[in-house]
Amino acid sequence: MVREKIQLIRDQCFTISRDCDSERLDSEAQFRRISLLWMAGIMLTMVPMATLIDVPVARWFLHHPLPGIVRTALEGFAQYGDALGVALVVTTILLLSKNRRWSVPRLATMAGGAGAVATIAKMFILRPRPNALPIESSAYDYAWIWSFDWSLSKVVNFDPSTRAFPSASLATAAALTVGLWILTPRFRYLGVGLCFFTMLQRASCGAHFVSDLCGSAVIGLTWAFVCFHPKLMGSVFDRIEHDHRRKRPLNLEVSTIQQDDADAEESRQPQRSRTERPSRPKAA
Repeated sequence: MVREKIQLIRDQCFTISRDCDSERLDSEAQFRRISLLWMAGIMLTMVPMATLIDVPVARWFLHHPLPGIVRTALEGFAQYGDALGVALVVTTILLLSKNRRWSVPRLATMAGGAGAVATIAKMFILRPRPNALPIESSAYDYAWIWSFDWSLSKVVNFDPSTRAFPSASLATAAALTVGLWILTPRFRYLGVGLCFFTMLQRASCGAHFVSDLCGSAVIGLTWAFVCFHPKLMGSVFDRIEHDHRRKRPLNLEVSTIQQDDADAEESRQPQRSRTERPSRPKAA
């Protein structure tokens, strides 16, 4: 009877603790989702403002090229926003962070989905790249050379030099960085650094204007919001992570109770042997 009461109390305490942790995680998740929307809104407002510095920044990189070793290093860091970089990040988490393995599906979806959305948007938006324009003689209005191909009539003759907006690499890097910041705190600053180097490489090589990179960040942040919101794709990943993270403490608690019961039963055995008296033989 006493053992059953102790087990009931422990179960109630564990349930209360789990509910408190769930409420705390829900509040943190709500704050993170709001943060993503705020950052996406800020980067969206920076797109038209950044067009004022698009041509000067592109001209500066043209007249001040980076050293060869720095350029090579940036090209290596820029793989962070490609399929190879995403695969390396996922593999690293699987090998080094066993408790975060069930976050890999969300992380891979965030990175791959952001790149896919940026690629689809690139099909409709026509904007020349900085290295395809005469930057030295370009005026500020060259940053406003935009056109839209709503009928997709120019997709067959796809010209990469006219598909500057947005950058699929930076969109992938931005979404992947958000995932690392929230899901794997030990890799968050590494992800921020790699995302910054990816942005610097895309601007320094003349592949994108600054406004292109701001718009790419909007796509990455918005897609990350979709992957975390419980009424969107976040409900699927929350269910996967919840099922595999909550079972372990519960099983540990049950095993602890069973071990305590076994120890208590063993402690009673010597006491019973001392209290029991040998029976006297009956007289013939």
